[in-house]
Amino acid sequence: MVSDRIETFRWPTSCDKCHSLLSQRGWTALLRTVHSIIDRSPPSLLQQIVLVDDASTQDHLKEELELYVSKYPKIKIVRSPERVGLIRARLLGATHATAPVLTYLDSHCECAEGWLE
Repeated sequence: MVSDRIETFRWPTSCDKCHSLLSQRGWTALLRTVHSIIDRSPPSLLQQIVLVDDASTQDHLKEELELYVSKYPKIKIVRSPERVGLIRARLLGATHATAPVLTYLDSHCECAEGWLE
């Protein structure tokens, strides 16, 4: 019975963010999303942010992004060698995730206070 499963379900103590980076997004939108995740998520629930590059052609999503995120140990960049599309890019990100719960966001989203709780 579904209600039995709901009553016995316990959320894990850590939560994994898998952020799907759409390859043709601008720098500002991407950083706004990343920082809203970091700033508005309880550290105990945020284990990792995975940025997936679906073979982007934009220069700012290459070395500049690598340098920027190197200051944030919870962020990992995964790059697809060829364009695979939204769903396969998200599945690629999931293979690099380390926590039992995944949350997918696009690079133009902004998290509000308490969004993860």
